[in-house]
Amino acid sequence: MTKWQVENAHEATKLLESASPEVLLLQAAQQDNWELCHTLKQKRHLIWSYCILVDERPYPAAHTTAEVLLRQTGLITTALETGADAYLWMPEISTAQSQASDNHLNRLIQAHIRIAMRRIQAYGELSQTNDLLSAIALVDPLTQLGNRRAFDWELPRQIEAAREQPHPLSLLVLDIDYFKRVNDKHGHLVGDQVLRMFAERLRHHMRFYETPFRYGGEEFVVLLQNT
Repeated sequence: MTKWQVENAHEATKLLESASPEVLLLQAAQQDNWELCHTLKQKRHLIWSYCILVDERPYPAAHTTAEVLLRQTGLITTALETGADAYLWMPEISTAQSQASDNHLNRLIQAHIRIAMRRIQAYGELSQTNDLLSAIALVDPLTQLGNRRAFDWELPRQIEAAREQPHPLSLLVLDIDYFKRVNDKHGHLVGDQVLRMFAERLRHHMRFYETPFRYGGEEFVVLLQNT
């Protein structure tokens, strides 16, 4: 795990523009860090980062145990609502107990880091599964070209890109003549082989940035950029 250390929320925000930290330990005493947790959860690529606010401020003087617990509960609730994944309140205590307190704090932080790593690992596995399922859903299993769903998703993106740059964009529609006769005379297995051969030749003659799709049956479409 790569570690970074920054002095304030401004430096942390700059870091988040170029890196995707898995766990953040932030001082709750700095109000900007609360905003940082909130900002973190608004960014899609950082939503699974685990944000821990650590509060080492002393208990308010002359407060009863009930008042301290009420204040602690309120801070934890606000932190979680803001976007933090954990709020650890470990105020400074007497010197005689400071070593034990530090040990407890370290163990607690390490426990939360383990929780974060398990969650991030699960998220990574889920993302890989989703990517695989998305790829399967967008590929025609017979020809390995993009299917109609992939075409319906890609066409608006290509049109928008052509308008912004701008550059010409053409749509080529292809159909295999008399394909039904092939199926009727030679059977569907031969027909499938014809479709695979046609798709392979289509790929072979495309420029690397041109995108062929099997639209359905023996119909194919190709998006031609700068054409």
